[in-house]
Amino acid sequence: MKMIPLVMALIFPASLPALDVWTHPEAAEKNSLFLDVHFSSLAFESGFAIGIDTLEFHLDYMPPIPLPFSLGVYLKAPNPNLKNFGARLGYHFDVADRKTDIYFFYAFDFGFLRNSLLAEHGDEEQPLRLYDFRAGVRRVFNRYFCMVLETDYKISGVLFGVAIKIL
Repeated sequence: MKMIPLVMALIFPASLPALDVWTHPEAAEKNSLFLDVHFSSLAFESGFAIGIDTLEFHLDYMPPIPLPFSLGVYLKAPNPNLKNFGARLGYHFDVADRKTDIYFFYAFDFGFLRNSLLAEHGDEEQPLRLYDFRAGVRRVFNRYFCMVLETDYKISGVLFGVAIKIL
């Protein structure tokens, strides 16, 4: 539990001038499509360990609906086999900063499908990731380039990455 204040300090900016939960943030307006690549992590499990992790890809879409929900998919790159993939459902918060997108996600792991594929090919099964809630912040630097900071599975660390705003 000692790590939660640290995670919150890393995720949330020092001052949130205004938090609007009913409108789309300008950084992630309706019909936005983001491709995130997470390449580095800070792990909390056994002290602090910073390292280059297996690549994790996220594709998130903000549908043209009134509330700032997003739908997406994710894939953790195979190393040496398919680690995990699934769907993401997120909710974004509008802060008064035009270039900041704060969000919460639930990632639904398709482990039941992955493990049956691995068993077919004689590979070892991977643990099923249930209760994968994540929080993150995406900072937009220009029309297409963003930096991403997101919690890892079970808040066991923080993922760092880059994003491209496709739409």
